[in-house]
Amino acid sequence: GATPSLLAMSRDSDLYVFSADSLPADPRFLPPLANGLLGWRVYDGVMHMGGVYNGEGGRCHRADVPCPLAVEVKLEEPVQQEYALDARSGVFTHTLTTPSGTVSQTLYSHRCYPNLMVMEVLMVRHVTSEEPFTVEMVSSFAPQSKDIQFQFGPDYKGGRYIHGSTKSAEVPGGPCPAVHLIWMPVPSSLTLPPGQSQGRWGFLVAAADCSETAEGAFDKGLSQMAAGNLRPSHNKAWAELWLQSSVEVLGSERLSRALIGCMFYLLSALPSIHHTSGSFGGISPGGLSNGGDGQDYWGHVFWDQV
Repeated sequence: GATPSLLAMSRDSDLYVFSADSLPADPRFLPPLANGLLGWRVYDGVMHMGGVYNGEGGRCHRADVPCPLAVEVKLEEPVQQEYALDARSGVFTHTLTTPSGTVSQTLYSHRCYPNLMVMEVLMVRHVTSEEPFTVEMVSSFAPQSKDIQFQFGPDYKGGRYIHGSTKSAEVPGGPCPAVHLIWMPVPSSLTLPPGQSQGRWGFLVAAADCSETAEGAFDKGLSQMAAGNLRPSHNKAWAELWLQSSVEVLGSERLSRALIGCMFYLLSALPSIHHTSGSFGGISPGGLSNGGDGQDYWGHVFWDQV
């Protein structure tokens, strides 16, 4: 039967946009944002990284990596809300609309730069006012994990930095994968000062298996953000992917939406079509966004995958 997820609810005529005015009660149905290396369910305090598992033997599962983008935006005044997953561009947006202004929070796992995850916040006034326009940024992020022994490193270009290795190898004496995480700290609120009609903020997370790769990804994110090309390069990569991979059905909108949703889940788990490193570990039944301890086959990749 249909799951009570955003993929089952939409008011938009675009078959690729799944929207609702509230989130599903079961967090397992929150939309996945993944790019073949990093996978996350929106608002979850935990994300996963391809190939990073913790636990010995049958207890081996995708290691929990803390996600600095586990942030909900809230306004004090009554709001009209919309949550939308745009499967065409792999972007999730939460929009809050009030008489005085609109706030849009956008989240995505970058399709072109797989070590990056991004949050953007746009605030727009509807009327001129002498009052500041403030949005609360409510975070559930904690820089720790039950699967990885993290320690803090020195800040990097304004970003916080933690690194560590998984606590237990899959086989005795085996390797314990490393995770290096750099992120821009998210303030408890953002404010549009009086007289300013709109404001835009961007927040980056870089995750990798070594400090050099994490720093390089963070640098790339900063330069792309400064050039105004961070989202356009992501959108372009998704458009290129759909151009070569789409499946649509004429006649039944419900079936076409279901197929698009399934394709989105599958394509999100795959690396870029330009990926050449050969390090891709394969697809697990729950994708990269799921597969923690006791969940979705523990994120295992099976022998019969094509």
